[in-house]
Amino acid sequence: MIVTHNMIYLNTANKLTKDEKNRSESMRKISSGLKINRAGDNAAGSGISTSLKAKILSLSRAQVNVQEGLGVTGAVTKSLDNIVNDSLGRLKELSMGAANATSGPFDKQAAQGEIEQILKDIDSTAAGTKYNGKNLLSPPLESISLQVGFRTEDTFKIDLFDATVENIGLSGINVLSKENALSAMDKIDKAIDMVSGYVSKAGAYETNLSYMSNSLSDYELKLTKSDSNIEDADVAKESLEFTQYNIITQATQALLVQANQSPESIIQLLK
Repeated sequence: MIVTHNMIYLNTANKLTKDEKNRSESMRKISSGLKINRAGDNAAGSGISTSLKAKILSLSRAQVNVQEGLGVTGAVTKSLDNIVNDSLGRLKELSMGAANATSGPFDKQAAQGEIEQILKDIDSTAAGTKYNGKNLLSPPLESISLQVGFRTEDTFKIDLFDATVENIGLSGINVLSKENALSAMDKIDKAIDMVSGYVSKAGAYETNLSYMSNSLSDYELKLTKSDSNIEDADVAKESLEFTQYNIITQATQALLVQANQSPESIIQLLK
């Protein structure tokens, strides 16, 4: 009789090795919260997850870029609103007063003094409107291109506006005579229309960027959910499987002890 190879013991030991491996893998998933801890766990899933993570990082950066664009349009809109509502509105009021027949030389001179100060304020506002040191409302001006997606063609362009006194046509206006005051009124109306157009365009940029921001957030959330479905472990399910593997392992260990004793029992019978 051949009793050298205990096949029951060998088969049981092999099963125990597999059970302990399954239990260890289950514990690793529970500890990390991930069902893919290395590429070998799911080669295809790992590749997809890596690609999704790269896109998510790109979208996160794009969101930052969009927020910076909103910072630009916000600064532009605020300054232009001040120029239109405060400065140009007051200029129109002063020129209308000076054009009135009841306005005397002293009144016109006082109005002219205030007008000249307002013109300086407009230039100061335009020159002081910057974003990270970049001029937004006074020369030199350069369009701002934003990278708003992970593809090279995903760009958004913001054209900037020259809101200086010279560009909006108010250089040298005066109200020292009725004729000059009437001419100033006409120039101020044109300046108001021009700057109001700037405000409208800046507002359109802001609306588009806000829409992009929401779209990016939705897309990033969608990709994050997809990555989670691939990579994240179901902890409740893994905990149940770990308990099952633990019970199976303990039972297999007991069988292994019995299987190891079988040859010894046979040898004792042969003596």
